[in-house]
Amino acid sequence: MKKFLLLTLLSLMMSSVTFAQKNYKKQAQSLVKKYKPIIRTPKGERSAAYLVDSSKLKFHDSGDSTLVFSFKFKYNPNGTVKNEETFIDFFGLFEAYEKSNYFYNAAKPLLINYKDLFLSQDQGITYDKVGVDSFFYEAKDRLVLNRTRDIIDKSVVAYTSYKYKTAFETADTIRTYGLDELEENLIPDAFTYNTLDAKGNVTVAIELGIDFATEEFGLSTKTENKYNTQNQVTEQLSSDWDADNKIWEIRSKTLNRYNTNGTLKNSIFLSDYDSFANDFMAKDSTSLAYNTKGQAIQSDFYEYDFSTKTYDLTSKDVNKYDANGNNTRTEGYSPTEADPTVLELGLSIDNWYSLYKDAVATKDLFSKDFEIVVANPIGDNQALTLNSKLEGAYTLLAYDLNGKVISSQMIKNNQTIMTQLPAAGTYIFFVTDSQNLPLAMKKVVKM
Repeated sequence: MKKFLLLTLLSLMMSSVTFAQKNYKKQAQSLVKKYKPIIRTPKGERSAAYLVDSSKLKFHDSGDSTLVFSFKFKYNPNGTVKNEETFIDFFGLFEAYEKSNYFYNAAKPLLINYKDLFLSQDQGITYDKVGVDSFFYEAKDRLVLNRTRDIIDKSVVAYTSYKYKTAFETADTIRTYGLDELEENLIPDAFTYNTLDAKGNVTVAIELGIDFATEEFGLSTKTENKYNTQNQVTEQLSSDWDADNKIWEIRSKTLNRYNTNGTLKNSIFLSDYDSFANDFMAKDSTSLAYNTKGQAIQSDFYEYDFSTKTYDLTSKDVNKYDANGNNTRTEGYSPTEADPTVLELGLSIDNWYSLYKDAVATKDLFSKDFEIVVANPIGDNQALTLNSKLEGAYTLLAYDLNGKVISSQMIKNNQTIMTQLPAAGTYIFFVTDSQNLPLAMKKVVKM
């Protein structure tokens, strides 16, 4: 629902710009596809006790900077996203607003549903609710159903179910249905069948879908993956089904190489396969560089020149971090019109973080099932106990007020451990689960 709304907005906005601005249409579509996961998933942007307050995406053209997207986030005390707002402004010609409210299962930190709310042009009116996405989970916390409802006619417009035959988190079968407006019922959009190896990795994914030429449902695409001993994809082959000849036609291949520490070193994307030449007619490559903390600081993108048999640098992304390892800025560089060999800043994303200010100010305890017991003020080599009715192993993290990690250690329910803080000051203890979601927090002062 959200994806369709945003793409519809982009289409409407871009159709309003002049001929001189048409170059931005391709840029906007590509950057939304490329950067949307970065700027619209604050949970994935979390580092330590920090949360993304807002993200701003800007175009840069000949020294001028234009704000295009702005995202603002609010959080629940346990760090899950409460709501997010999207602000869009293209060259002062069109303004639109979108808001999503998120609701969660009370017993577990799993997303139950979110509501898409949309408002355009007139800033004075309230948000209009347009749809609800609902997520349903089984007892093992695996997603079994995703349902999208339209608020206006109260109909289900999308329906995706997940089936698991093994103990792994990866679904064996994914079935997606869409609304047939003429028949007013759900019809199959695509069925995906996954083949898993002994470690739960998807080795083959075959998708069945609608052939729009014949309007028949049948084989559509196939993806084959190869893995290394660290369960990382080293090779991915994508094919399309040729219904006339009853064969799989190769479409593209991706080859990945990794550093010794497991980070991605290089990725080569091969496309436009020529079956007569038995080779790919287009070759792109991505190389990544990292800092000493293993964070990607630069991604270089290349296109293969068949005449010179070399890869030419076509664009690059540069990531910047603060002292606590938070990705505060991403810069995208692309060729200039005057000289395609020169890269200049084309867009940037600024992320703004804050410590758990609201949670610290309101209460220490996030979950009634967890309690951190420790003396306050705290002394040297102080005993700390995690009181909980739930079995399991958790992580105890200690931060200073700048978000710097002071210590990290494993702790079990009803276990007492000894803590050591370096100097006088205020510190925050967090207990987190395997998904790094905070379950309990305690602010202490060392005199």
